[in-house]
Amino acid sequence: MSESNGEIRYILKFYYKKGTIPYVMRSNTALLVARFAPVLLASYVINCASVPTSNLKVAIVNKDAEQTDSTCKFQETCSFQQISCRYLAHLDQQPVSKAYYTSVNSTVQALKTSELDVSAVVYFNENYTDAFVAKMALGEDADAETVNSGQIHVWLNAAQRADQLKQYIQTAFDHFVKVSSSSS
Repeated sequence: MSESNGEIRYILKFYYKKGTIPYVMRSNTALLVARFAPVLLASYVINCASVPTSNLKVAIVNKDAEQTDSTCKFQETCSFQQISCRYLAHLDQQPVSKAYYTSVNSTVQALKTSELDVSAVVYFNENYTDAFVAKMALGEDADAETVNSGQIHVWLNAAQRADQLKQYIQTAFDHFVKVSSSSS
């Protein structure tokens, strides 16, 4: 294999010194553009799309804990109280900044109309903890209302880094479930 690499290098040097390669490059500009334009376009798209997604802003509406600010207290030893607060503590480990709101409807509407400078709205309903515990206990036998009440509702702003934010929220939830299941 090293022989073929050496041969290729020799051929390239020979034709470059002879002037054939620069001549081909000058005479076939359209061919070069057609070959390299997709590569350049792909690199531009990758560079534009891979802007760092640190410190994404999330609006939190936590009716479960009636929380309107960042203080959401829960006891570390008790595993089935203030579950929404426990999850939000795990969300702190992600590169996400949280802002707390009281009304889910107005917050979601502000997200949709881009009046709110956040990437997502995360909502816990009034019975989230009870429904989450019931959903865990009942498993497949849980009714639709219990399942819906025991879910974290998330609305994403499509104009912003929704996919990355969704991954952060899911990672925090996975870590939360892992810690919660090991403590019970």
